[in-house]
Amino acid sequence: MSSENCVQLNASEANRAENRSEGNHLVTVVACYAFLSTLIGRTFTALIPTPLEGSDGPLFAYIASEWLKGHIPYLFTWTNKPPGIFITNAATFLLFPGNLKTLAVTEAFFFFGCLATVYLLMRSWGAPRVVAALAVALTAGAGNLLWFNQGGNLTEIYVLWPATLSIYLFSRAAPNYRGKWVFLAGFFAGVAALFKPIGIAALLAQTLLLFLLYISFRRLSARDLIISSTVSWAGAVSAWVPAFIYFYHYKALGEMLFASFGYNFEYAGSNWAQAPFWALLVAIPVLKPIGAAAIMGAVGLFEVVSKLTSAARARQWESKAFEPLIFWTLSLLWFFFDLAGALASGRGYRHYFLAMVPSLSVSAAMTFWHFTRGFPNDRRPGASLKLQYLLFLVVSGPILFSQAGDVWKLRLALVQPAVKTPAHITADYLNSVRQASDTLFVWDYLPEIYFLTGMSSSVRVLTALHTSLSPQGHERFGGEILRELNKQPPSYVVDATEDANSFAAQDSMYQGFRDFVVRHYSLVRAFGDVKIYKLADLPRK
Repeated sequence: MSSENCVQLNASEANRAENRSEGNHLVTVVACYAFLSTLIGRTFTALIPTPLEGSDGPLFAYIASEWLKGHIPYLFTWTNKPPGIFITNAATFLLFPGNLKTLAVTEAFFFFGCLATVYLLMRSWGAPRVVAALAVALTAGAGNLLWFNQGGNLTEIYVLWPATLSIYLFSRAAPNYRGKWVFLAGFFAGVAALFKPIGIAALLAQTLLLFLLYISFRRLSARDLIISSTVSWAGAVSAWVPAFIYFYHYKALGEMLFASFGYNFEYAGSNWAQAPFWALLVAIPVLKPIGAAAIMGAVGLFEVVSKLTSAARARQWESKAFEPLIFWTLSLLWFFFDLAGALASGRGYRHYFLAMVPSLSVSAAMTFWHFTRGFPNDRRPGASLKLQYLLFLVVSGPILFSQAGDVWKLRLALVQPAVKTPAHITADYLNSVRQASDTLFVWDYLPEIYFLTGMSSSVRVLTALHTSLSPQGHERFGGEILRELNKQPPSYVVDATEDANSFAAQDSMYQGFRDFVVRHYSLVRAFGDVKIYKLADLPRK
């Protein structure tokens, strides 16, 4: 070897050693940031009171607490979610009964698991530490933004870890994609779907990649495709087997499946039929804090298509250099199905997009890797470390800016005296006058009243929310609510409809509810728009 080549080799080794050292420092910084970010994000779940208009977290917590009393979900309490969130909340309440704040600890446990898995996933794909750190930073920042975590204890926060773990385990099965890793990947995708159907997005991405490996990349045989796909989906189904057995035993299997899947497909179909392109439009402002990462992901999509086309022409499917491109493709497929799931309802609620944070972060990091450092065996020099850090900040900048606003809001919430919402005031009043056997029905979506009072409902459908979300829900649940109310009138009824002349007040189901209240109840207290009625034949306290 010539002296000139030796000098170049030594310089290259020195640069790599310097990059490793810098990467190690960055990983340490990002790990500290991830911890602080999660602490901030989960503190909102623990300390910030839920708003008057209601949020899903207290509803899930209430259904879980009722389950511990023997009231089986879907039979005694109903909402359109799979059982995973109720299982997790109930397990938490077994250790800390009725403490909503402890759910923040459970959330943090799941989220730290997700962050660790994101790092392991990127490193298993061969990504340098700087790239893996970017994926973790994006996940930690975006996943803890108040923007996406409305009220806390959301199903989406529990989807993140098992979905990411599914992708990681599937990657362990490369390049043949057979055996236990494929089954476990399917199993954890099934676990993710136990919290929300969007959890199956990871499995859909894996299945489509297997199909591409067979039909386009020629790296799998038809037999391998069938076996691998069957094993992965069998793993997903196996995750649901305990739930199938439990709810079948209590004759609630059909209700559980309808709440988990049937209703949600019906709901989404109704929304898209009414406004087919609305969801696409409302998604644009919702993605604002993660806009830079989304743009980088979109750039990666075009680059992957270009790379795949070039590889097809050169017939490089069996090349070792093709492996990172397969993983990049997998990350983009994962992001695509997550995004499709977030848009599926046609509503564009912010927390729907929380589930796609890891897939977007990984896709953006893969694009960053390709353009700044180059994949292994790429014949081009990588960008300087300073340029990599600059791009790192550009991609994560909007998230950091939004998080700075969250820190300010958290500071104000901790310094200023807590202001109780009308829902909390209503719960305090009910707790002061209720008997142990009293029951409750709340027409408007204020589930925190149920949780704070612990009162059981005489109606399985706890609020009238689902009567307003689709024509099918209006007839099915509106009729059920009125029948159950007349069959077994609750001790107390809460109505927070603002204006008797509003569109909501003119609804036929609400009119039927008002007629029922007028016939059987008397007004005992009002807090703003919230009115509390007591069953007329109950003695006043």
